[in-house]
Amino acid sequence: MSAYIQDVPGFFSGLMVVLFGIIGGFGQLDQAWKIWTKDDKSVSLIWTMTFTVMFAGFIVQGLATKDYVMQFQGIIRCMLYVPIIAGMGISGYRMRKSEALLYLVLGSVLLMMILHDEWRSVLFQALGYTGVAMTCHQPYLIFRNKKRGSVSIGMITTYNLSVICWMVYALWFGNMSLFFLFAAFCAVYTATMILWVKYP
Repeated sequence: MSAYIQDVPGFFSGLMVVLFGIIGGFGQLDQAWKIWTKDDKSVSLIWTMTFTVMFAGFIVQGLATKDYVMQFQGIIRCMLYVPIIAGMGISGYRMRKSEALLYLVLGSVLLMMILHDEWRSVLFQALGYTGVAMTCHQPYLIFRNKKRGSVSIGMITTYNLSVICWMVYALWFGNMSLFFLFAAFCAVYTATMILWVKYP
């Protein structure tokens, strides 16, 4: 009984990650709706494509480590990026050669995670920090253009709440590499929210 009680915080933090994964899904749908209905090409294509690959990495890592929370997060996020990417394609977003090269590299990293189990954890971590770096492109676009455009504050906010839950989850299970990864995401999302409010 005591072992169960001790695991309650870990179970609760995992439940919150799943819950905010679902709530974050509504944020993604809101972003997709904004792109499909009134887009002004203000959403970062680099961030969107990188996150699609990164969340596919969540599925691979989750399957390998039998982490069902990670699997769930990866599956739901990847599914809900489909209407966002489709909307960007229809709205006229264009991929530059340098961006195409980046996606090729990220896809190769994902393939290496699948084929080489001994490299998987390191490559997953590298994919995560690449995601942090590419996330910075969205606040940069808002700051450069001095407008928020069609960026969904709902998506940014739910993503930020989700990564805070991930931080608690990682901290409880002693996964400090995962904790610092999500702490970095939290910092970028918070900066994006501030800029979103500043530039209407």
